[in-house]
Amino acid sequence: MENIGTLTRNDNGTVTGFVAETHYDFEIALGRANIERENAPDFRLITKSPRGRDVPIGYLWQHKGRESGETYFGGYIRSSQSGFVRLRLYRSRELSNVWDVLRKDDQDRRRSRSGDATLPEPAAPKRQRKAKTPAEAPATAPAGEELQAA
Repeated sequence: MENIGTLTRNDNGTVTGFVAETHYDFEIALGRANIERENAPDFRLITKSPRGRDVPIGYLWQHKGRESGETYFGGYIRSSQSGFVRLRLYRSRELSNVWDVLRKDDQDRRRSRSGDATLPEPAAPKRQRKAKTPAEAPATAPAGEELQAA
């Protein structure tokens, strides 16, 4: 997982921060999702449009770690450049009011299932074609009889 941002709980109780990669850079705020259905997200991630309007760009669900019991959040943001970007938010080890935003990719899922991280095997070298000798070369059309475009 790669750290792509942070969220901070401010003194007034709001949660703000950023999420950034090469394709996007969002200033974000956290708000309650207020969706009444089973498995609904707990929070929504909001950014501002160029005209200053609130635009939801993603959602978060609250989870508890199986072994540690620590609270973390899982969810996603939508970006027109990157599509759905899966996220995990973990509390910072240094500051209790800061959450680190990590990009979760499919490699992380595969690695956690196998238990051991392994590097991919290098690609097999490409076979070189044997150069044709003049005796094996195909005959060419006589001069003046080149193919003509229709």
